[in-house]
Amino acid sequence: MTTKLAALVPVLLLLLLSASGCATPGGAVPQIAVSPEAAARSCIIHICGTPPADLSGVTSRPDAPAYVRAVAGQGEDAANAADVELGNPEIRVLVRARVGVPLELLSLGDAEPYGHVTPTAPRVVIGALLGADGTERGLTTDRVTMFPAEDGSATLTVFGHDAANAQVHATTTLKLARGDRAVLVSTTIENTGPTPMDAADMQDHVTWASMRAFVPGSTRASGLVDARDFTGPYVAAVGERDSVAFTSTEGEVLATLDKTSARIHLSRTLVLAPRSQKSFDRVMVVGTRADSSSVVAELLRASGIPTGAVRVSVFSREDEGGTGANPATAVTAAHPQELIVRAGGADALTVRMPSATFDVELPEGTFTIRSKGQPEGAGVAVTIHAGLVANISVPLAR
Repeated sequence: MTTKLAALVPVLLLLLLSASGCATPGGAVPQIAVSPEAAARSCIIHICGTPPADLSGVTSRPDAPAYVRAVAGQGEDAANAADVELGNPEIRVLVRARVGVPLELLSLGDAEPYGHVTPTAPRVVIGALLGADGTERGLTTDRVTMFPAEDGSATLTVFGHDAANAQVHATTTLKLARGDRAVLVSTTIENTGPTPMDAADMQDHVTWASMRAFVPGSTRASGLVDARDFTGPYVAAVGERDSVAFTSTEGEVLATLDKTSARIHLSRTLVLAPRSQKSFDRVMVVGTRADSSSVVAELLRASGIPTGAVRVSVFSREDEGGTGANPATAVTAAHPQELIVRAGGADALTVRMPSATFDVELPEGTFTIRSKGQPEGAGVAVTIHAGLVANISVPLAR
């Protein structure tokens, strides 16, 4: 995390939360700068050695190391093959890293029982190459190494080559740290031969499965996105129990989106001279809930932007004072299960209510929170301070 990031925080927050298409202050200012060392949680939640004033309401994360291990093959073509699982108590990534086939993530999401593939999780072809003739090819795996480090992180390294050009080598690492919900992915493409590499569109191809994609400024995840180009701080999606987002370490992604997938372009025209190389870093994060606020909180953490928490207690109109006298009516199926966070005069984030009282992590600033279905003016105001926990009561819509 760079010290210059602190001066950019107001701009970063505006761009991270605001609607796409709005004017961006400063023009070329990075939208969100994700630290490649985002694994160092203790230095991201607050400045190292300076604990926040009150964390009594913030759920602590398990203090257990990340792991990487070979597991039995998954899916229809699992016979006599093995995949690799990278995980920690928070999240789990299942990787198809078999010799002779393209590198692919089969599952990305909350930690699941050993050997389980979540059918609703996104699948990601890492480093797909699209040639000028439209031919799509992957980075074929040649060799795999797994390394758990003493600092509690775990790294999977996959060595491979361009399926259409054996002189083009690829090295991809996926690194996950202790207590982290962000995976750092780095790919280096090297032309080892005496001739130039033909131009290619290098991309990560994400298939959403049943997840609903969204981009900044869209509080409601939609499965009806038309194919279009998008440039912004992240591309994300909401699933049944968690959420995911993809960004770069520079904080800007270029993607082509449609209702079922996203092609995140690492380079639209990758050309390598003889005996040259180029590297691409990006970050995949997993939110704790099936809403946009939790995955944006993870992006903020990975950017080193200070956050605080608001403890939300929801109540029904029958319990108008928010006393909790009849808490069982607060989150019944008959009521909306979603809250809206409003910032800067626009609806910015959604919150899925896991219970009648829960914590939401937000950046510093002033927001309003209301139940979905209520008018904008019904929002309850709250000011967030880094490391502190605010308390509000929010009425559910009738």
